[in-house]
Amino acid sequence: MNSIFLSLAIKFFMILVTAWIAITFIAANSWSWALAVAVIVTVATYFAGDRFILTRYGNPSATIIEGVLAAFILLIIDFASADLRLTIMSYIIFGLLIAVGEYFFHRYLVEADIVETK
Repeated sequence: MNSIFLSLAIKFFMILVTAWIAITFIAANSWSWALAVAVIVTVATYFAGDRFILTRYGNPSATIIEGVLAAFILLIIDFASADLRLTIMSYIIFGLLIAVGEYFFHRYLVEADIVETK
């Protein structure tokens, strides 16, 4: 149980930093938006990407899918909110940074025996 909590904490921190860069630094939105996006993206990508896709299809597929999923979630949040204003560059940077981070995060999950792949 501690290894799952630690992996979620690492993932959340990685996504929070990425959200801060894409949402606060690049698009000049408030810090609270970066925090909210980080929570939502962490939960969604952990269950969809790390627990389902990574275990069945491996790291390359999970990395790409999680980067696209994160950018898509950011797009949905942007459309659903009247206050959040993002640019195309924000979506691209967010998706790419998530994908890069997820590549290394997946390696950690596999090496620490938190998830098993085929």
